Amino acid sequence: MINYNNTLGLKKTMQSVVNQIWRNFEYIVIDGNSLDNSVAIINLKKFNFSYSAFTI
Repeated sequence: MINYNNTLGLKKTMQSVVNQIWRNFEYIVIDGNSLDNSVAIINLKKFNFSYSAFTI
């Protein structure tokens, strides 16, 4: 997923991915140096991915 200053869309999309029945997937979020809360949303632990790696 590519994101830039889209906190609401980012939240909805990430929650949709978490809600999937299929659990064997790779989900990559690329943020274009957003000026809103996007990075904080990406870092939220409530999305419960089994593995997270990111560079800011």
